[in-house]
Amino acid sequence: MPALRWFAVYLALALVSAPAQGAENLALIIANQNYKDFGNARDAYDATLANDALRAAGFELRIIRNLNRKGLASAAAGIRADIEASDRVIIFVSGHIVSTGRESWLLTTDAKRVDGLLVGAYGLPIHVLTDLLADKAGAAVLLVGHSGAVRRLGKGLEYGFAPAEIPQGVTVFSGRTGDLVTVLREHLLQPGTSIGEAAEAAPSGVSAYGFLPRLVGIVPAVAASDAADQDAQESQKSPVELAREGEIALGLDRDARREIQRDLSLLGYDTRGVDGIFGAGTRAAVTEWQTANGLEATSYLTGNQITALEAAAEVRAQKLDQEDRLRQEELERLDAAYWRETGRNGGKADLRAYLKRYPDGLFSDIARDRLRVFDEGRRDSAAIAEANAWDLAVETNTEAGYDHFLGNYPDGAFAESAERRLEDLREARENSDIIKDARDEERRVLLNPITRILVEQRLRVLGLRPGKVDGKINDDTRAALRRFQRSSGLPVTGYVTRATLARLLGSG
Repeated sequence: MPALRWFAVYLALALVSAPAQGAENLALIIANQNYKDFGNARDAYDATLANDALRAAGFELRIIRNLNRKGLASAAAGIRADIEASDRVIIFVSGHIVSTGRESWLLTTDAKRVDGLLVGAYGLPIHVLTDLLADKAGAAVLLVGHSGAVRRLGKGLEYGFAPAEIPQGVTVFSGRTGDLVTVLREHLLQPGTSIGEAAEAAPSGVSAYGFLPRLVGIVPAVAASDAADQDAQESQKSPVELAREGEIALGLDRDARREIQRDLSLLGYDTRGVDGIFGAGTRAAVTEWQTANGLEATSYLTGNQITALEAAAEVRAQKLDQEDRLRQEELERLDAAYWRETGRNGGKADLRAYLKRYPDGLFSDIARDRLRVFDEGRRDSAAIAEANAWDLAVETNTEAGYDHFLGNYPDGAFAESAERRLEDLREARENSDIIKDARDEERRVLLNPITRILVEQRLRVLGLRPGKVDGKINDDTRAALRRFQRSSGLPVTGYVTRATLARLLGSG
């Protein structure tokens, strides 16, 4: 079976699998913004700017962000049943839309460079959505928001929506995502406005296809008595209750909640972790952010607030990223200059001086390798008793052990090494409270392996050499964390504090 046809059948089967949720009026938003290999569809999340208007018009929201191939089946499950259980349906897809000239797809976020033959394996077919809407003839609207060209497509594909055969009674609008939000908020969702009137009033970049009646709207006119009853019911609910219901209607998945926590942390609001769980810490952070921005402090977020939060965090991330790059460049310049003065052609004292100043520096591995050669040479010349005493001191690695060794061999072959290690241990003891606090905080921050892997991935992307990305924090990871903390102006502990996590997730 060709890839295109197989994918359509696969999606259709997946859509049959879940029970109906019983939404009277359904609004499904699928927004793909963060693409791995394609450039990001920067305006895709703008589709959620219509959330408040959709809720006010009586639609129950389903929101799916950044759909990839693996998540397609689970995301699709239940959509067919929800549509069947609904009276009116609006579907809004936004992201990279591509077509063969006859059929169109919303590319998944993990799409590779595709052509007209293989696109079915990397996209959500638009015609499957219109087929699902066919049973709601006269009460079904599909909006297709495209983000424009970002990279070259394979043969037989082009960016944009191609109007295929649209089922009778189904309306399709296509255009830039922001323009489609305008169509929704200012026209389609206005009670009593017909679909045909909305199409005529749409911005110039929006095209309308299919069912465009002059007398039928997606939101009927509200009778005065019905409006009064609805207002009376809503007035009995507190602002917090209304806000809570509104956030639930957004349908935020675990990834979307992690992103919100990351944004809040980046802006300096402590969510007590980035785990996708909105507990007391996250609610307190949301309340604090709302208060600081002159918003009603309900601890629950609206779609518009999430968009504003994302924008503020992005600005903050870019500023911090620029500061970190400049600081890192200066640190590397000083590191390289000091290496030229000391370690490059220096002896033992110079190599140790370099490592003392730059323990995780650009040339730290080379310096340790050279010192190891010196130590091996000293072992050959040292007496057996002294060598055994040194081995015991290294094995115990305590201040008392090195003091004892120096008492017996003050001018021995390993005396200089003992003094250096003794100094390191004393310095570590003096900073033990800071290290202990950072270690304890890391236990609370890195509660799950997903966050640990995310930390390692970001360290690798930043070129800080964290070792294998496996969710296991080892010596390589600690060294990479110290490099990052040093370049970011954070306390250098090698542990993932909340401040370190927020800066790390906001960098690059």
